[in-house]
Amino acid sequence: MAEDKQTPEVPTPAAPAPQLNMADFASMIGAAVSKSVAEANPKKETFGHYTKRINAGRSKLTRECFQNGFRLENENLSNKAIDLLNTISHTGRYINRLVEVIVRDEGAEEAVEIRYNNKTADQRAEIRGHIRSTEEMLQMIVDAQVIEKAEYAAQGEKKTARRHFGDTKGYREAKERAEV
Repeated sequence: MAEDKQTPEVPTPAAPAPQLNMADFASMIGAAVSKSVAEANPKKETFGHYTKRINAGRSKLTRECFQNGFRLENENLSNKAIDLLNTISHTGRYINRLVEVIVRDEGAEEAVEIRYNNKTADQRAEIRGHIRSTEEMLQMIVDAQVIEKAEYAAQGEKKTARRHFGDTKGYREAKERAEV
């Protein structure tokens, strides 16, 4: 029975580690730290590179735009809002006459002003009952302008050429009698 027992294997000792002096040990640690720092730190960018990257693929306003007297900037607007502001074409009152849009000429350039009353809490609550965001307001304005353009085009087809001043039925009859 003693023969059935296996003898446990005795682990062989590992080879002794080479002895390092302090200078070699310090240089190994320094190399490892500098390698990890170089990998972890991103490349430094100048402000110009940063703004180029932010503005890549962004829409730009084609004219100056104001909302209640404050100038709207590209950086503060989404691409959708910028595109909607660029499509506003004419002056009018929209959203139950709460919002007034003014497209005015400033010499060679145009400016768009969007005005609505928001001085008191009641006025702000009233406008919030109709719109929830600037993008939604602009979308409602552009949709209403598209409908207005379609109605105007339909009216233009119905109308004949405008008569000029003095070109009335009575004037034409009197002129014919005088020439006879």
